[in-house]
Amino acid sequence: MKVFFFLFLFLLCCTGSNSSHHSATVDGESNPKEDPLQTEVFANKEIEKKKPFKTIQKCATCHAQVRTLGEGRTFDVSGIYPQMDPKKFGEGKKIPVLIESLELNALKKMERGKDVQEKVCIDCHLPHQALVKDRIEIEDRKKNLGLWVTLELIDNIMDVEIKFKSYNSAHRVPAGLASRAYVIVVNVFQKEPLALWHGPKIAKALRTKERLAGLTMARFFVDGNGKLTNHLNLAHSLIDDTRLEHQRFLGEHFLYKIDPDKEVEAVARLYYLPAFPTWSGAFEVMVERAELEPQ
Repeated sequence: MKVFFFLFLFLLCCTGSNSSHHSATVDGESNPKEDPLQTEVFANKEIEKKKPFKTIQKCATCHAQVRTLGEGRTFDVSGIYPQMDPKKFGEGKKIPVLIESLELNALKKMERGKDVQEKVCIDCHLPHQALVKDRIEIEDRKKNLGLWVTLELIDNIMDVEIKFKSYNSAHRVPAGLASRAYVIVVNVFQKEPLALWHGPKIAKALRTKERLAGLTMARFFVDGNGKLTNHLNLAHSLIDDTRLEHQRFLGEHFLYKIDPDKEVEAVARLYYLPAFPTWSGAFEVMVERAELEPQ
């Protein structure tokens, strides 16, 4: 049995060392030979004992990576990441792959980053949960996120205000791979669903009859045809990053024409998407409701 156990660990180590995080097309800030992914074969107590992630620099081995775009391709660094050093992105010639360490270091230099001055990654990721779990549990996400719905009636127009906030993350959320996104879907009912009269809609690739009004928090990479992609080898540019920043409110208004003599219910659902720009594998994180009685 011992022979099979050690053989299993050996194969697992070999698999970890071939992670796509360390492909030849990715530029890391740290020494690429330092591969913390190797430690995923250890149990939690072993990782805690070795403390491999006790510094931001160590985490930056994976979480400070950019990818060089093709000849002549660039993206607007100052427009998308105004607080970050454009040199980190080759003045727009390199797109972000995993940049949480870069974001934390940039936040420490900002006025609103006072509360993270002494923080390192494992203060929140204890210890680097992403390597141990396939995904962060829903309850863990809820602790860091706030979602509010308020209603205001103006004549026969219902103003639905949605507010969303990230409390403690020292980087944009959701973090990690380019395919991760949060989506808030807004629906308003007077027994039957009402059509959105005015307000933002979720990313076009995600829209359905039931999922139309709302907000998308994601990185928008596009291929050579201008189509959204989460495959960075196909990316020709990054056109936006709408993920939620540290201690920032995201607020939007959605307007609906209603019958003031009937009860109104507004529902906001927050989804986590692991495969943006598709709904594949998506799950609901939280839901908030607000009601207004007839006038």
